[in-house]
Amino acid sequence: MNRVLPLTEQSVTISAGIYAELRKTGKPLDDIDLLIAGVAIANNRVLVTHNRSHFERIDRLEVEDWSEEQTAGR
Repeated sequence: MNRVLPLTEQSVTISAGIYAELRKTGKPLDDIDLLIAGVAIANNRVLVTHNRSHFERIDRLEVEDWSEEQTAGR
């Protein structure tokens, strides 16, 4: 089932925590990436993206790149 997950108070709070953690490391993310990660974590979802390098810095986030699986299967 495909659906758009909502931006909620919980996901924004998670995003703010991620922002604070990454800012301490000197490697912050763009605001939209923080919100995307927060929504995925709040909903216990895997984030599917081709831009793994941005999101792999977030400890609680599971990230997959399905384009790699398609390439490997050729």
